[in-house]
Amino acid sequence: MIMMAKEGKNIAVVTDAGTPVISDPGNLLVQALRENEIEYTLIPGACAFVAALVLSGFPADKFAFLGFLRGKKGEKKDYLKKYASFEGTLVFYSAPQDVDADILLLAEAFGDRDACAVREITKMHESVEYFKLGEGLSGEKRGEYVLIVAGAAERENPLNALTEIE
Repeated sequence: MIMMAKEGKNIAVVTDAGTPVISDPGNLLVQALRENEIEYTLIPGACAFVAALVLSGFPADKFAFLGFLRGKKGEKKDYLKKYASFEGTLVFYSAPQDVDADILLLAEAFGDRDACAVREITKMHESVEYFKLGEGLSGEKRGEYVLIVAGAAERENPLNALTEIE
């Protein structure tokens, strides 16, 4: 594809699975374009995590999109610890075969926070389900999920505790 672009041909990356580059290998193409100093642009389109965040009704003024949890269980736990005191909404992707284990890890890392699972966005079986992390998600797991988790309460943030002591 890079060679074709260097020859002056117009190239388009089109997907039926949301915005290219978000949690997929499309970022490799963008990096190669930059490395080869080839100009490119974007035609914005659907983005599952943005749509799910809006559908959830959770605060969207400050959020962190963390994508799929990757690695072994210990690596995932270490990764999640970094976000335990983040006061904004947290957004994750999860495959149906991983969603229960992912929710369990989120509950271990963040406690029993409010959460929302959105799946099959814009499709006939679209669903938005609210639950507590400690209770897990009920029902049969089908389709790709976007998990939205409430941010840390102010009292959970250790920096706020330091301010109160002064």
